[in-house]
Amino acid sequence: MSGEIGAAGEIVSGAILARAVEPDTGGTYADAHGHCLNCQTELIGPHCHRCGQSAHIHRTLVSFWHDISHALLHFDGKIWRTLPLLVFHPGQLTRRYVHGERARFISPLALFLFSIFLMFSVFSWVGGSGIKSTTNHNGNDLTAEQIKTEIAVDQAKLAPLKAQRAAEAGKDDEKLDDQISDLESEVGGLQTGMTMKEGISKEVLDKAKIQFHTGSASWNQQLSMQAERAKQNPELLFVKMEQGAHKYSWIIIPLSLPFLWATFFWRRDLKLYDHIVFITYSVCFMIILIVAVALLGSVPVIKHARGPLILFAPPAHIFFQLKGAYSLGNWSALWRTFVMLWAAFIVLTMYAALILVMSLV
Repeated sequence: MSGEIGAAGEIVSGAILARAVEPDTGGTYADAHGHCLNCQTELIGPHCHRCGQSAHIHRTLVSFWHDISHALLHFDGKIWRTLPLLVFHPGQLTRRYVHGERARFISPLALFLFSIFLMFSVFSWVGGSGIKSTTNHNGNDLTAEQIKTEIAVDQAKLAPLKAQRAAEAGKDDEKLDDQISDLESEVGGLQTGMTMKEGISKEVLDKAKIQFHTGSASWNQQLSMQAERAKQNPELLFVKMEQGAHKYSWIIIPLSLPFLWATFFWRRDLKLYDHIVFITYSVCFMIILIVAVALLGSVPVIKHARGPLILFAPPAHIFFQLKGAYSLGNWSALWRTFVMLWAAFIVLTMYAALILVMSLV
């Protein structure tokens, strides 16, 4: 229950934060009269033309909760215009936003902030779905022996189900397949927990000699010391890395910028701003795709299509976004797609290394 509440809190926080940086345009407030309560300028519309403050001011508790629901559900209605284009016509969305249609769509930054909060909250909520926790009902960690017992129990349940499945080879039995899949997920989760506590990972970490070459002797020494400490408590390091991944996710955008710019550096009609908008919307789509796959993983059709979806959707999306946003031909968009996929691998590697270093420091 606490996981669901925490996930909901993360989503609301992300919506409010995203709404805070989203330009307040496209609203439906009526024209106001009188003077601005902030700078006393005479009002001639729904916003003060001098300081920008809205003429619509409230001080009621109901209105406060309306602000929260408005941030979560509405984004001034822009969400329903932005998401379909982001998914099916990303190039059109990028081009239209870059060339001035700002009030119609959610800004890339606001959508990115909301997507990040949404992803981490959904992962914290469904991450353990179908996987047994390595803590008991009191929240205390299970010992290695207790985890082994849980694994043995699940494997004992799994054996007759697999035998039944083998005997019914060729027959469709989704219920039986789901039972087998769930139990295998539980065993896998428990084995991962076992590995984290006393298993192979600990042995590997104990033997590992981690060295850093940053160009600074003091930094190398400090990082090496922190790495030795982390080897004694790898779970704490992973928690810090998860928090760091949440906090510094925005770094992916500037890291990606040089790669995209390099494919267009001779185009004088393009600005760095155009590339930033492209990258941010593209990253938003990838995050939303991951969230959708995680949430719909239990749906049979999606469950069996997750692999191909994750494999083919990102390059297809990048291709059509490049083609539409920059008015490219098929070949020009295709070779840039391969460059950006290669760049994504490099950027994610750099990002992971940076998060590791930040977690150690």
